[in-house]
Amino acid sequence: SLLHQFAVVQHGDAIGEHDPGMQAANALREKIARIGKTCTGPKVKALIVLDENAHAVAGRDNYLDDVLQAVGGENAIPGGQPYPSIDPEFLAELNPPVIFQLLPDSSPQVIGRARQVWASMPTLRAVQDGRVYIFSNPLFLQPTQEVGELAARFAKALNEARTEDK
Repeated sequence: SLLHQFAVVQHGDAIGEHDPGMQAANALREKIARIGKTCTGPKVKALIVLDENAHAVAGRDNYLDDVLQAVGGENAIPGGQPYPSIDPEFLAELNPPVIFQLLPDSSPQVIGRARQVWASMPTLRAVQDGRVYIFSNPLFLQPTQEVGELAARFAKALNEARTEDK
């Protein structure tokens, strides 16, 4: 479950302070639930990319997928591995309307290369519609309190996609 994956609980346990860790995790879960309530309407398919070349992605059964679902998204990756690799052909087949790319602490050069990858795929719906979101917050790939900020960013983009598709 999303609640038990958060590093705040693990950290609290590690230092013998389970209750403060659990309180922080509960506060985070409540924040994500509040954000989720702002997401009404149909679920929006989205792909979560974890590298600059669009090969590593977040599948299901991980905290990133949990956050995406909590804010009205549906993972474009079908069931299976939590962190599969995909190729450009499969990406084209998925053709997600929204793409989130998490590149923690990336240099401008890495972000530039990621943008070049997307520019080389102009037929993708997310590229055509300007819905490729690159996030470089170093903590977004760790199940910490920053997941609340990630949820807010996912929700904003998904709500925009929902509104524009009406």
